[in-house]
Amino acid sequence: MKLLTGRGSGVLLNQLFFVYSLDTPSKAILSCDLTCFVESEDLAKECRSLERNTSGNVDIHVLPGDHFYLLEPDNEDFIKNYIAKCLEL
Repeated sequence: MKLLTGRGSGVLLNQLFFVYSLDTPSKAILSCDLTCFVESEDLAKECRSLERNTSGNVDIHVLPGDHFYLLEPDNEDFIKNYIAKCLEL
């Protein structure tokens, strides 16, 4: 599981896959699952574009809040529980 969080994640992902956006690969370049925690539907749409770059699953969780949504206690608990559940598998 790769964990991508925050407003800056979209920027990171865009930079990471910029080279591939010029020439879309004929097959997925990653084989791992990706999990994104974002604070808006717009960023969720951006993360959906990752589906073409991995043969694994892409799970996107839109959490309530603003730019500092990761600091919200409920969101922090949700992410901790999510990671703990993944580690149990």
